[in-house]
Amino acid sequence: MMSLITKITSNPCSRCGKERVVVKSWNKRVGNSLLTYTLTSCPDPECQKRVSGDLRKEAARRSAQKKEAEMRLKLKKENLVMSKGGM
Repeated sequence: MMSLITKITSNPCSRCGKERVVVKSWNKRVGNSLLTYTLTSCPDPECQKRVSGDLRKEAARRSAQKKEAEMRLKLKKENLVMSKGGM
């Protein structure tokens, strides 16, 4: 039988430094592995709103960068095909 090892770690808020609290925890089986997911939040609701807003902005920025990179790659491939076809 497998024993569970509980590891206590520090998880401070990235903005204010207060210790984050566990909001939700769940298990999910992936193949033969059991993964444990833990959702944490800052205990200060106003701080958590700002952190969540910052994370949304960052996700939107990364999504836009990914779309731009895909467009550049598509244009590069199109230009390569056109230059080979024109010879």
